Amino acid sequence: MGKRKQQQKQEDEESEEETTPTKMEVEEESDQEEEEESGEESGEEADENGEGNDETNNNASDEEVGGEEDKEEDEQKQEEEAPKVKQIPSDGSYRNKQRCLVFSTRGVTSRHRHLLADLRRLMPHHKKDAKLDIKGKLQVVNEIAEMKSCNGVLFLEARKRLDLYLWAARAPQGPSAKFLVNNVHTMDELRLTGNALLGSRPFLAFDAKFQTSPHWQLIKSLLGITFGTPRGHPKSKPFIDRVMSFAIADGKVWVRNFQILDQADGGKVERAAEKSGNLDELTSLVEIGPRFVLTPIRIFDGSFGGATLYQNPAFVSPNAARAQKRRKKGLKYTDRQIAKTTSKERAQSNVMPKTGLEMQTVFSG
Repeated sequence: MGKRKQQQKQEDEESEEETTPTKMEVEEESDQEEEEESGEESGEEADENGEGNDETNNNASDEEVGGEEDKEEDEQKQEEEAPKVKQIPSDGSYRNKQRCLVFSTRGVTSRHRHLLADLRRLMPHHKKDAKLDIKGKLQVVNEIAEMKSCNGVLFLEARKRLDLYLWAARAPQGPSAKFLVNNVHTMDELRLTGNALLGSRPFLAFDAKFQTSPHWQLIKSLLGITFGTPRGHPKSKPFIDRVMSFAIADGKVWVRNFQILDQADGGKVERAAEKSGNLDELTSLVEIGPRFVLTPIRIFDGSFGGATLYQNPAFVSPNAARAQKRRKKGLKYTDRQIAKTTSKERAQSNVMPKTGLEMQTVFSG
């Protein structure tokens, strides 16, 4: 019995070995299955790629056209989504520290001296100095401005007690501009009804012609920095109740000063203007003075000197104008002398010749 059981066990083990595959066979079968699956997948991918290439070729032109529109839309979205800059209200502190030196040379007339006083009233950020008695050496003005801690200069130069020149400069590096001052009318002389608060800040109204050429733009910047009162200056008032206008006519700058007069008092006039929609009628301008005309002569690169950036070709100096008037008067004298000699010659040429029939010859015998 024991031998039979052993023989049956051996036969069962041999049959199991024949039916169960070995490890090598299992691995070979798995490799074949993977190769078949990868071949099928690669075929499907090739088909998909072929179809995709056809679609990309067909839609290439559409994407190029629509790409620009998408970019514009993205830019608009970015601008809309960009964080807005917070507008912080001004605290009125004195940050733009501008100081302007305002003085003149010796030899100014009373009218010029009154004009200088009026300009100082209009500029609460000015600084004074004694009259300059050095002729021709204007570079000294830069040293005086440095001593006074001024970065701007408004200098009146008088010549022959007749002509007045105005210099507007940025010290010490420049630029600077030289003007001839004409038609000066001071505040006391005009006796105008306008009256603004002393030390108030002005609106600066410039003509549109200041943007037509570079030299007018430079003159605009110089005048704006010189006459514009910086915000928060200790000697200025936190009010704006006047306007300084700078207009260009005939190649000259016409300067005038006005008061802003507001008639909005809450009465009948204001209510009637609100109903009609003409609120501009409530605000008007009343001239204060002074008024004067500036003729540009030359613009320099530096302060009171340097390279010439612009020179007015139509400018005629006052000396040349006066000399021309004297020549005209001298021509009148010469014309009178010529007229006398021609009248004498004419009288001599009109003498009647002797014919023998004169009274003396007829009754002599």
